[in-house]
Amino acid sequence: FLTAGADALMVSRWPVRDDAARFLSVETVRAMEAGKSPAESLRLAVNALRQSDLPNVDDPRIFAPFEIVGR
Repeated sequence: FLTAGADALMVSRWPVRDDAARFLSVETVRAMEAGKSPAESLRLAVNALRQSDLPNVDDPRIFAPFEIVGR
């Protein structure tokens, strides 16, 4: 994707829960659309996830595998 022109990617280092991945993806894109950097957007999304009503999201195994690669 980077070779094809993407500035950055959000990737996971291990299999993750679908609900957490969806939440983080949507919130990261929203923050980027508001002008935040990809890394700051992911940080804000993780903080929002940990405050959300989704079950057991305070466990680092749920949010730690995500990272931004690129820009």
